[in-house]
Amino acid sequence: MKFRSIKEFPKCNRVYDFDLIGMREYLEKQNLQFDPIYQRGYVWTQEQKISYVEYFLKIPVSGNHIFLNQSEWDLPLEIVDGKQRLTALFDFLDNKIPAFGYLFSEFEDKFPLHATLRVYVNDLKTQKEVVEWYLSMNTGGSIHTEKDLHPAYDYLNKIV
Repeated sequence: MKFRSIKEFPKCNRVYDFDLIGMREYLEKQNLQFDPIYQRGYVWTQEQKISYVEYFLKIPVSGNHIFLNQSEWDLPLEIVDGKQRLTALFDFLDNKIPAFGYLFSEFEDKFPLHATLRVYVNDLKTQKEVVEWYLSMNTGGSIHTEKDLHPAYDYLNKIV
């Protein structure tokens, strides 16, 4: 086996940093395909959405990456990874869910421009390539359960 024989992930040819409102405007202009056939449905609960929005508003350095594909300039963008995160953030912008107990419209100051999403746009030509890319990003690992997080919560309560 040789390291160079390992098939690498596709390299995204465009990378953008958007504040959340700019991201929404960009995607609206691009006619984003939000529900490609291979994507899972909307699975996050309201609590998960709220938790993610609150995390995002703390200006994270991870968990704010969105992956899209656009095989040709005249075709719509297709979301490959980040549907749950974008849905949560857009629900917040639309006053459907609160963050820190407040709806978006109830915040008194401007939305922080440094609350950004890093958007990677690939130009894979076939659906087979896109689905393989999706599977490579979403196979393996596991979501933390409440039981998995219990030791961290216990420890936090001891050190507070």
